[in-house]
Amino acid sequence: MPIKLDNQYDLTNCITTKLNLDTNTIPLAAIHNLIGRTYFPIAIKGKFISRPLADKLLEKGYTEEGVLTNGFDVLATFLTIEYFAKESRSNNIVARHVYQQFGMSGLKQAFSGQLDEVTGVTSYLKN
Repeated sequence: MPIKLDNQYDLTNCITTKLNLDTNTIPLAAIHNLIGRTYFPIAIKGKFISRPLADKLLEKGYTEEGVLTNGFDVLATFLTIEYFAKESRSNNIVARHVYQQFGMSGLKQAFSGQLDEVTGVTSYLKN
């Protein structure tokens, strides 16, 4: 079952629990959660299943091997969510919700901060 992302706290919590602080990236499994594809992988054996998604990332300077091995930074995450929200034939309701509700600014906030568990306020890791 996909995770529930109703507000910025949920999104930030989802990302920061998987975030690699050294590279500021999240793994493929976190992408699957963000787009609600926990049972249908977007990549197999180091290759994206969708050529259009791979091309979209390639246009911005990403390689399949690089992203799948090293993780998705905020832009690669946004491009992947955008693809599944707007371009994919899978009619991905979860990706569309994340794309419309949070967009790039919500993802940037989630990648740059961590939430205080008590107050729900974002405290930034980097200046």
